Amino acid sequence: MKKKERLGRKLLSFLLTLAMVVGLLPGMSMTVQAATNTSGRFNVNGGLRVRDIYGSGCQIYKNNNYGIQYYDSDGTTLLKSYQPSGFVSNTNQGYDVVCGTAGVNQGYAKLYKFSETDKSAAGAVETAIDEIGTVECTDSCKTKIDSARSEYDKLTYVQQLLVSNYQTLTSAEREYILSLTKTTAKGELDTLLAEKNEADYDADDWTALTQAIADGKTAIDNATTTEGVNTAKSNAETAANAVKTKAEKLADAKTTAKNELETLKNSKTETDYDAEDWTTLTQAITDGKTAIDNATTTEGVNTAKSNAETAANAVKTKAVKALDNAKTNAKNALDTLLAGKTESDYDAEDWTTLTQAITDGKTTIDNATTTEGVNTAKSNAETAANAVKTKAEKLADAKTTAKNELETLKNSKTETDYDAEDWTTLTQAITDGKTAIDNATTTEGVNTAKSNA
Repeated sequence: MKKKERLGRKLLSFLLTLAMVVGLLPGMSMTVQAATNTSGRFNVNGGLRVRDIYGSGCQIYKNNNYGIQYYDSDGTTLLKSYQPSGFVSNTNQGYDVVCGTAGVNQGYAKLYKFSETDKSAAGAVETAIDEIGTVECTDSCKTKIDSARSEYDKLTYVQQLLVSNYQTLTSAEREYILSLTKTTAKGELDTLLAEKNEADYDADDWTALTQAIADGKTAIDNATTTEGVNTAKSNAETAANAVKTKAEKLADAKTTAKNELETLKNSKTETDYDAEDWTTLTQAITDGKTAIDNATTTEGVNTAKSNAETAANAVKTKAVKALDNAKTNAKNALDTLLAGKTESDYDAEDWTTLTQAITDGKTTIDNATTTEGVNTAKSNAETAANAVKTKAEKLADAKTTAKNELETLKNSKTETDYDAEDWTTLTQAITDGKTAIDNATTTEGVNTAKSNA
């Protein structure tokens, strides 16, 4: 009995296989409607797909959460269940998958075959997708994309499986969105630039601004994602808006200049100044700020600030005023000393030496940073000037020296070495020489009298 059953199953298997093969012959077909199940046995032969046996329109039908069920030769004992990756849990959906593996000689699957209606509907959508062509940011292109998408969405799931160029549609949608985003972004940059006025900017700043816009457009064109487009646009807007107008630069210059004047004022200490001088200093700062506010150019701002700094720094502290007074008094004292001298009382070179001592003293006084330094410079100059001798002082010194030399000459002699009258003659010569020296009116006369004696 069992042998007859096995023989019957084998015969049934043979007949089903024969029917499938006949269905693949030219002019022959298996008329199985979409979602209509059919069961069949087949030889897997290590990797053979179900579609290779049942025709290119066949898909694996999900059965009991498994795409394929393998049975032994009796057709009732389940040997192995196989679910390809990517299966979903929804039943009544088809899949085109490999259902054979090496070592499995026979399989059993539930199948369905696409109808001509399915193929026709899918073909119409494929044509609509092909008609999209090159993606452009135009209304015409957008209409084609939207139409193809609408027709695709109307298909059943089974019909959508037959649309072979669906990826072309999704790619076109992405490309159109990217193109539209780029066009919109570049338009917004153009609008930003149009809102700017070239006359409001310095030439080099306007160049920097327009270059930021141009660079932004280039970056937008090179972007491959909408995120990249938005980033490029944002960067360009930031760079363009960072370029300041003449008015903004002038305002910044004024703020900076007034802050610097305030810093200068804060660096001063009120108690270091006499009251009226502190008032003068602070007024210089106030007037400077007003002039800065009234300036119409950055050059005017800089001039106003510089003038205020000069005026403020010209106000002297108590210490500086005391030092200046000491310097003035010291230089006046040197002038008085010089005024007390008479040029004709001096030989020419001596008068030059004297006046140079006074001049050098004044210079040293001007360079002094303390009153002690001033006093030392004055004292040194006075000493140097007073060390220069007048003609009369030089003549008196010459006479004293000459007479001393004659006395030394006399003392070098020994009276006992001479006869009485010769000694008298010698001493008389010394005496006459001294008298002649005393009567001389020039150092040359002194020297002559000494020499003669």
